[in-house]
Amino acid sequence: NCTATNCSNFFQVSSFYLLHSGQSMSSPQLKKALLAFDFDNTVVDANTDLEVMKLHAGPLPEEIEKLYCEHNGWNDYMRAIFALLHSENITIDKIKEKVLEIPLASGMKELFSHLADDSYEVVIISDANTLFIEWLMDKHGISSQVDRIFSNPAEVTGEGKLTISYYHRQDWCDLSSNNMCKGEARVQN
Repeated sequence: NCTATNCSNFFQVSSFYLLHSGQSMSSPQLKKALLAFDFDNTVVDANTDLEVMKLHAGPLPEEIEKLYCEHNGWNDYMRAIFALLHSENITIDKIKEKVLEIPLASGMKELFSHLADDSYEVVIISDANTLFIEWLMDKHGISSQVDRIFSNPAEVTGEGKLTISYYHRQDWCDLSSNNMCKGEARVQN
């Protein structure tokens, strides 16, 4: 179970997280410092899902709004929005184009260039999705500085529709959404 008390090894440090193993920095077993970043509004200067939602003209249908409001299910909500965009003939190329408009947050390019040596293990732990994260990391040239991504799996179907799955389903952590406990995601891997 993840609570504020037992996730005390997960410290927020200036919009990213530093996980520590409890070892002292002088310990010979500790080879790398682990830096764990959220993605939306941290590495990039926007929420990727909210930017993609702008491709839909007008208000969202009530049945889609209810998915988020009544079930606290961001993934179900976004899955429905991706299906809506697909039904409106918004192609995956248009979605990718919209995502790639998002800039890195101020100072992130420089920070990631400093993280390029072997002193750090850099991970992204985000409840965005793997596809958006990979597209933006490739565009901004930071993919090689990131060792692992923990996020909701996303893929494009043969029909060209974007789909998203849960990273995992959880009901034990009140600090996180039902699709991902960020502390648990790192501990399990």
